[in-house]
Amino acid sequence: MPLIRAICLASGSRGNCLLVEGGGVRLLVDAGLSCRQIETRLAAVGVPARSIDAILITHEHMDHVAAVPLFARRFGTTVYASPRTAAQPIAGGTLRDRIGGILAIEADQRLVLGELAVTPFSISHDAADPLAFRFEAGGCALAFAADLGVATEGVRERLADCQALFCESNHDPQMLR
Repeated sequence: MPLIRAICLASGSRGNCLLVEGGGVRLLVDAGLSCRQIETRLAAVGVPARSIDAILITHEHMDHVAAVPLFARRFGTTVYASPRTAAQPIAGGTLRDRIGGILAIEADQRLVLGELAVTPFSISHDAADPLAFRFEAGGCALAFAADLGVATEGVRERLADCQALFCESNHDPQMLR
């Protein structure tokens, strides 16, 4: 059995959600689908929604956070986001207002959940404080970068030596203008 398992539940402009299991914890990276769709997709891979320990938020865009408030309330799931992301307005208030107790994470400050080490790192994207994540457990490393604009030297360093990489790159300078 792998030390870190990751399953893409959704990726794209209609919603983003990644399941990560390792070191005795289960995480979602983003929850940009409906809560019902996330529950259904988790069940399809044999994971009860109640077993999710935390949600890590990459950034505040709705295709990454749509279900976070409801999922967190319904299942008592801990939510992690950068303070700048948590302060951003989404439908019905800021993420912090809609969720309540968001735990702060910062780029390059390692977080340990169970035996899973999570290192958030900054990426370029048109959001307040976009983050990607590197996960490590038992000598294995996996990275996740959504809406990756430019692979800077810092990004390349965080992605180095990973056994697996989930990357969504759709940077379009013309579209951003």
